[in-house]
Amino acid sequence: MGTLISPIALFPYPCYYGVNIAGTLSLESQKAYFLIGIASISGKCCALGLQVERRIYHTFSVDSRYKIFCSRLKSWTELPIRAGILLAFVMLVLGPFVLSMPDQEQARRDLSSTDSVAKSIMSTYPGLICFSSVGDVTQTLILPFLILIALPFVGCGILYSLFQALALNVLSTKTLKLQLMLYWALAMQVLGIVAFVILPGAFYVGGPMVGMRGMPKITMYCFYFFSLHTGVDCLMVLYFIRPYRNTVRNCCRRVAQRRLTIVDSTIFSR
Repeated sequence: MGTLISPIALFPYPCYYGVNIAGTLSLESQKAYFLIGIASISGKCCALGLQVERRIYHTFSVDSRYKIFCSRLKSWTELPIRAGILLAFVMLVLGPFVLSMPDQEQARRDLSSTDSVAKSIMSTYPGLICFSSVGDVTQTLILPFLILIALPFVGCGILYSLFQALALNVLSTKTLKLQLMLYWALAMQVLGIVAFVILPGAFYVGGPMVGMRGMPKITMYCFYFFSLHTGVDCLMVLYFIRPYRNTVRNCCRRVAQRRLTIVDSTIFSR
């Protein structure tokens, strides 16, 4: 996927262009592509947070205030609340980018007058866009950077508290095994999103603020991590959730047996 759409940032200039499929997009399409990309990454982090909340919910006692409050919510009420939380988080991350989005023609003129290399890139890739005025990008990137730095610490703290709550709860053996299986699946998903989204994202938005060299190449590598996350996340779920793991194992066995049958029939037919 990264090979197909490949966005390349021009940090320290707050602009980027796309190659391959992304290179054929118009200016407005590039804007939409940029905002949708930020929203999808933010949505992944928030969706994982909602999964953590659901696991915490199951550790509370029946008479806890939070569990009583949630039990009173109807499905048609709970879904809009969760959708609202997701939307609010996405807008919190998107807000600085939307508010700082400059007039593209003026930004492109400023960029071409500042850097001759950028001017030649613009002539080759007319879909190049800037998400902030050419200059210091700290004001635009500081809020997303702080969120990305805080998320791993918040996630680790919550996972530790969740594990402690599971250890203290008096549960039947079957229930405890189920809760631990779901816990480790969730913990691996958190590890996956930290390794493939949050840490590369911190390099992506933090590098230009500290003047890191070679940012166009670094952002390209970071994007490959972003594009790998969905596949890794699916593998984590398939491996750590036992029924899914057994289903995949049985499917692989059937495929292997079928291949052996085909090979044997081919040999005997000769």
